[in-house]
Amino acid sequence: MKKGKIILIVIALFILVPIVIGYVFLNTGETLEVTWNEADFTSGLEKSNVQISNIQDINMEALVRKAFSTSGTVEVETHFTNEEMSALIASANDEVGPLKNFKVSFEGEGNGAVRFQLSERFTDFLQESLILEGGNIPFMQLGNERFLMGVQASSTLTEFVVDYITNAANNKPVYATGSLSRAGNQSIRANIDTLYVGRIPMNDYVIQRVEDEVERIANAIITEENGFYIEELRVENGQLYFKGTLPAEIHGIRMSMKTN
Repeated sequence: MKKGKIILIVIALFILVPIVIGYVFLNTGETLEVTWNEADFTSGLEKSNVQISNIQDINMEALVRKAFSTSGTVEVETHFTNEEMSALIASANDEVGPLKNFKVSFEGEGNGAVRFQLSERFTDFLQESLILEGGNIPFMQLGNERFLMGVQASSTLTEFVVDYITNAANNKPVYATGSLSRAGNQSIRANIDTLYVGRIPMNDYVIQRVEDEVERIANAIITEENGFYIEELRVENGQLYFKGTLPAEIHGIRMSMKTN
């Protein structure tokens, strides 16, 4: 009987240890020391000179789905701080968007870092709108090898354990470093140096796919028809410098939001 209990304990450890390790690696990661308040949101919106009736109506999903309209143009030349940009993006997405707790840090000359969590809506949003297809979002199939968010799955992890850890994509932290630059009057170029989900680094294949998708989504939005013109765009002195035009008004089109 004692021997049987020991065997059961050993089996339980073999199952639970990978689960615990996987949970820790997926749910913890790098942090950004950026804190914003309502004043940062107000000053960021004032600097943009764009009239927005409801910031939540232009969350990331609405932009990707082109569920918005614009009118007019305004000339803008300004520097946005970490707190202002974080406030604008977080305010748009925290309640109804696919991302939450968004923070951005512009570092030195040209580089930056972002951190956010995937919301409860992110799985559906990713399947319908972004870079991966299929039911198990964290998996990628390359040839005969299966990858867990860009890292080759260990043979010691059973299918059950991997599925247990990864089926729920909500609340997973994402951290990335890189740069964003002007590619043309209505286009940007994204360069991602590192990309993590929790503490798990993504491989070059995943990073390239994300870079391509960021550029595709952004460049589909910043069009001449939407009132965008980029004369200058760069990071300097720890802030984002923009010179050009933005739409005078942006109105979101209310969508029916799915809930889990």
